[in-house]
Amino acid sequence: MAHSTMLHVRVDDEIKTQASEALAAMGLSVSDAVRILLKRVVNDQAFPLELKVPNAQTRAAMEEARAMAKARTARFESADALINDLENASFGASQKARQQYAGAAAQGERLHQDFPQRLGTPLAFGSLRPEAAEGGDVAAHWQRCAAGA
Repeated sequence: MAHSTMLHVRVDDEIKTQASEALAAMGLSVSDAVRILLKRVVNDQAFPLELKVPNAQTRAAMEEARAMAKARTARFESADALINDLENASFGASQKARQQYAGAAAQGERLHQDFPQRLGTPLAFGSLRPEAAEGGDVAAHWQRCAAGA
């Protein structure tokens, strides 16, 4: 084995503790992680993580988060306010999905109602809904429609 050298690194106590616990769960020590990092730098001739300069919006969000952490405050007055905001945000998305589904369902119903006329045959059952025909067997319903039964 090659001669080893001691490397001293200053890090926040909390970060070291959290990193040590996470690495221990992976079966690694902090020293193992540092060795892996340095080996990757040597082998790849690059830092093994993608480092980017954050844009203005990201920098503002980072500053806001730091200020909130330092002041121990949040954007919301309470957990209920946070949940209400999340529900309102998701309501818009779910409402749009419901509208799209309703439009597709209406289009499907129109196609289903037009199907017998396109074949030139009447339906043999009282309902135009496939789930009412053949005890809910949609495939059998369409086969009967196609066969003119």
